[in-house]
Amino acid sequence: MKVHIFGKKQVLYVVLAIILLCIGMVCALRAVNRLGAALYVGDANQKEIYITFDAGFENGNTERILDALKKHGVKATFFLVGNYFETQPELVKRMAEEGHTIGNHTYSHPDMSKIGDIQSFQIELQKNEALYRDILGSEMPKLYRPPQGKFCEENLKMAQQLGYSTVFWSLAYVDWYTDDQPTPEQAFSKLLQNGKKWATRSATLKPIVPHRKHLEHVLSAKRKL
Repeated sequence: MKVHIFGKKQVLYVVLAIILLCIGMVCALRAVNRLGAALYVGDANQKEIYITFDAGFENGNTERILDALKKHGVKATFFLVGNYFETQPELVKRMAEEGHTIGNHTYSHPDMSKIGDIQSFQIELQKNEALYRDILGSEMPKLYRPPQGKFCEENLKMAQQLGYSTVFWSLAYVDWYTDDQPTPEQAFSKLLQNGKKWATRSATLKPIVPHRKHLEHVLSAKRKL
């Protein structure tokens, strides 16, 4: 076994990095709270969970996800990018027909925190609005999720100016690591344990993992919270 001994400077750098990270997280959450048009956790007195999916492409699993949601009588929100609208209009129609909400995940999935002018910011959202309108014949709900959750305070202001609420999450299932997934039982336990921390929260998943049993356990857990 190797024993690593860190010098005082190395320890100091690590501590400073942790402090800066914590400060950044606190400032970000304060910005979210201050602007009021961003959502990441709800009323702690309500036993509710909001299940959301971020879909950048179809991996052959959305139909099974929709089947599972329908079976359990659960409505979800799907945040879609431009590619999904363009390649899967029938699935977009099914989402709407079965009562799910469709939100805006930007057209090209860029790092929105690097966009500083409202024109470029607006284009990313308006392209999806047009695609939504072409497919469903109605206006898109004003719900926006930043790709990878990356944002700056100016982004929140711009979204608000465009009439959007920015939607984050309080629990991510981390299903994008397709070769490192928990068992259905572990998935159930994860949501149930985290559910004790927040009464109203948003759990987000990405429809790329092919194991429907995972979602079945998540939906079953929802009823026990």
